[in-house]
Amino acid sequence: MSQTHPLIAIKAHLINGKTVQTVNARDLYHFLEVRLSFSTWMKNHINRYEWVDNTDYLVFTHSGPHAGRPFKDYVLTLEKAKEMTMLTCTEKVRALENRLNEILS
Repeated sequence: MSQTHPLIAIKAHLINGKTVQTVNARDLYHFLEVRLSFSTWMKNHINRYEWVDNTDYLVFTHSGPHAGRPFKDYVLTLEKAKEMTMLTCTEKVRALENRLNEILS
């Protein structure tokens, strides 16, 4: 099941044996217009805040286009998406933070 909202798509994923609402981290990254590289941004948050794989996020490894270098995609729980959003300061952050608060209420 997925919910589409003009700001960002929310999908259900199985994390740690429970179906939870999630956000694609790469979509969030582009929406927030983060200036760091995606991998640096993700690694910084995972390490700094001691997030746990299969509890706070899921990671998927994909082959690059045309058999290129593999890359990772992440899905975040809504709580972690909200946390990342609050730690980033842009106009879009304020709009997304309001939307996530509505969903989590």
